[in-house]
Amino acid sequence: MAIKSSGSLRLRYDIAVEVNGASSNISLRALSAAAGFSKQDAMSEFYGYSSAPPNTFGWLGRNTYFRNALQQPQSTFSAGITLMAWVKPNYPTKKNQRLFAAGGSNRTARNEIRVHYISSLNRISVEVYDNVGVRRIRRQYPLHNAPNVAITGVSNSSTGWCRAQPGNVDPTTGLAHITATWEGASFGGSYTGLKLFWRGVELTYSVNNNTSSTIATAYGNYIAVRNNAGSGASSATFDGYTDNFGVLLRALTPAEVTTVFSKGNINVENAVQSSGIDIAELAYYQGFEQNLTNEEGGATGYTLVLNGSNGAYFAYA
Repeated sequence: MAIKSSGSLRLRYDIAVEVNGASSNISLRALSAAAGFSKQDAMSEFYGYSSAPPNTFGWLGRNTYFRNALQQPQSTFSAGITLMAWVKPNYPTKKNQRLFAAGGSNRTARNEIRVHYISSLNRISVEVYDNVGVRRIRRQYPLHNAPNVAITGVSNSSTGWCRAQPGNVDPTTGLAHITATWEGASFGGSYTGLKLFWRGVELTYSVNNNTSSTIATAYGNYIAVRNNAGSGASSATFDGYTDNFGVLLRALTPAEVTTVFSKGNINVENAVQSSGIDIAELAYYQGFEQNLTNEEGGATGYTLVLNGSNGAYFAYA
């Protein structure tokens, strides 16, 4: 979190915790140097300072998506999975939109968890597929029905989720933080193991739910944002803005999702660490800061590759 912008500041408990976490041998000069400030030193230089990586760019595109090209060694998400990103549709009318996914294949839905928007129903669907690509678990969230509508802000189902009705978004960036979690195969095949959050708040009303006696297992060989893990570019590839995509190796609790969201649209690594979550649980994160390397990282070494056309990095105004 950024240092407060007014009032008295303490070297150790206000400045050091934000700059480098030092708890001993603290001096104003050392902290100023670590923050990149030149002499002469002054406490007032730290008003509003944040150590979080910059968040000045995101990705805007049509028919473009990101997926790792080579199979990764991560075998299964036995403890569940969390997928999250800041997004906003840019198409003038509602259309099917694929948000993000993780799966065992880059050609089929085998062992996949996927999250996508169904325009005809104005629902976001969270689905899990088995090892032969059969959907086993599903939970669909109508964005316009109460009590979900108070959270999403997408009130008109005929208009749907589109540029004209993006719903409740961040007032600064204009994007909404969407998170999906699954408790994993070891917790059983009930649809209640799937959860969806909009701006850190869980959507509680779901329909067309499916519970399976056959327990599906999500594999982390491939991850994708703006698409399914096993699909190519199509009319359903996400059309709009995307920023700060993250994948965690377990299902975050609702309280943890809320805390991560509260950090704002910043680098996911920083948001996770400052939320008290073990950074080793972060499988992958991508900040889209002008390229795919400036703010990329994670425990399992995923490297996303751009696929499709009609897209570019955008700068926040």
